[in-house]
Amino acid sequence: MADVLFVLKSFLVTFILIVLMQIQVGENTIESHAQAWLRESSIVHTLRGVAHGGVKLLSEGYQSVIATLDAKLGNSFNREQMAGMRGFNLRMERTDSARREAADRAKAQARARQEEADESEIEGEEVEPETY
Repeated sequence: MADVLFVLKSFLVTFILIVLMQIQVGENTIESHAQAWLRESSIVHTLRGVAHGGVKLLSEGYQSVIATLDAKLGNSFNREQMAGMRGFNLRMERTDSARREAADRAKAQARARQEEADESEIEGEEVEPETY
């Protein structure tokens, strides 16, 4: 029961705070004055500078550690299998036997065409050469 009362008290305090923040002082509400102070305060500018420096420190530190690890450990592994270095190294190469088979088929087709041309010359027909 104490937990339920805590939740209800927290809800009531939050509701009262929200209502009080809507009171208008001058041209703006207390809430808008508080937001403007948070945006323009010198403390906030200092904290932003510190946070920016921390982010920069972490970023440069991370890059330095990664570069060091890459330099020291990168040579002991196959670079093509390392994460981030894998590429689609697809090579479409025919095997020697496939090349030979294709050459044999081309020769057979050339012989067949030559024989057709020879036969038609014997019969007296004019044959136009095929263009590819």
